[in-house]
Amino acid sequence: MQSRRDAISRLRRIDTDLRVFGANGHRYLTHPLSADDVAQFESTLGVDLPRTYRNHLLEIGHGAGPYYGLFSPKEVMDELAEGEEYVLEFGHRPSPDGEFPLTREDAGRIHRSFDSGDEEPWGKAPYPSPGAITIAHQGCTYWTMLVTSGDLRGSVWDVACDTGYDGLWIP
Repeated sequence: MQSRRDAISRLRRIDTDLRVFGANGHRYLTHPLSADDVAQFESTLGVDLPRTYRNHLLEIGHGAGPYYGLFSPKEVMDELAEGEEYVLEFGHRPSPDGEFPLTREDAGRIHRSFDSGDEEPWGKAPYPSPGAITIAHQGCTYWTMLVTSGDLRGSVWDVACDTGYDGLWIP
């Protein structure tokens, strides 16, 4: 069985012209974190990271990944610090240990809507939202989010937000 690190190395060898979307930004380079770096990141966030993401940071790290690559801890923290307008509107910054606004029932409904061909299958919640961190930028007004608290902790969602803070979420 091929490891994730081997798969990334293989892609780096195959895609020498960096034609895969986003590869020109991350160049298939990975930056594994030390256990101390991950512990510091968790302390700064105020949450224990979901096990699979934590292990990914330790084994593979940030950099290469979907879209423009997985964010470094600094980029995650920069995203959390963005948006003075958000603070003015909501009175606080979204906290990774807060209550994620979408539920398991919402995720099921979204999946069913998507599977049935609904043209608007997503859930609606503010972006950014409490209980989640941004882990990648997909381009334009799309991001990849990791839920860091609650019942859906560890799930990954795509979110589109092109107007204000009205996010359109899909697991």
